[in-house]
Amino acid sequence: MKILITGANGRIGQHLIQKLNTKGHFLILTSIEEKPRRVFGNTVYYQADLTKPEQIQKVVSKEKPDAVIHLGGLLPDQCQKNYDLAYKINTQATKDLAKICADNQTKRFIFSSTSAVYPQNSKTALKESDANPQSNYGKTKFLAEQELERIAPTSKMQVIIFRIFNIYGPGFEESLINKLKRARKSKEQINLYELDKFARDYIHIDDVIDFLIKALTLQEKQIFNVINLGTSRAFYNSDLINLAAKLGWELDYKIVPLKDESIVFADNLKTQEVFPGKSFRKISL
Repeated sequence: MKILITGANGRIGQHLIQKLNTKGHFLILTSIEEKPRRVFGNTVYYQADLTKPEQIQKVVSKEKPDAVIHLGGLLPDQCQKNYDLAYKINTQATKDLAKICADNQTKRFIFSSTSAVYPQNSKTALKESDANPQSNYGKTKFLAEQELERIAPTSKMQVIIFRIFNIYGPGFEESLINKLKRARKSKEQINLYELDKFARDYIHIDDVIDFLIKALTLQEKQIFNVINLGTSRAFYNSDLINLAAKLGWELDYKIVPLKDESIVFADNLKTQEVFPGKSFRKISL
């Protein structure tokens, strides 16, 4: 299979292409950076700016990918600083890419969205119908989803959207789990939101990669589908601290007060229906 991967130099991209290279696919990699961060096997690399459709058109029309995994986008912190830029990269560029791919007979378009499309203070598991983004990042990703929903029915290109929850594992240094691991070694104090008021749904990067790859050959009848990628467990800061204590870790942390609870975790019933038998790794420190 010929697979186009945008944002190939990103953290998810680097994990993904390394795994796909073991499966015999031909990978078409794009990034705004001049050179690939690592050299892989059966691949071709293009420096391309997602906000410049003519550059993307050149790549897609030449390579004719069977499938696209769209990972490129603007990070949350940058989105908060500049909504217009966030919209241009996360929304408009996604729309342009999807149209170009559809016009070039791409069969499947896989889009990495985010749990930021949901309210960040829910006490119940979040279903795919619960979207209500508050941040610029969440808003522009959700708008991109809506653009894809409009494009899919008028093309022969199947669209699968993954709303990915909090990733941890190698390369995700900003993850709270990774921060705790570093703090254990460095003995530095870290800040933690109130232990029983802050909870997130942590998914290991290897699980994310498994789902992205499975989606390439998924026998899916729907032309457009939105699927949560989360474990369906609200893992509180207190859970992490208790787990660290069981391992004998001595952590120095400072509690940061929260006015309201901040709880975000997935309802993954649909995930289980679409990917029967796929389980998630248990959180480990």
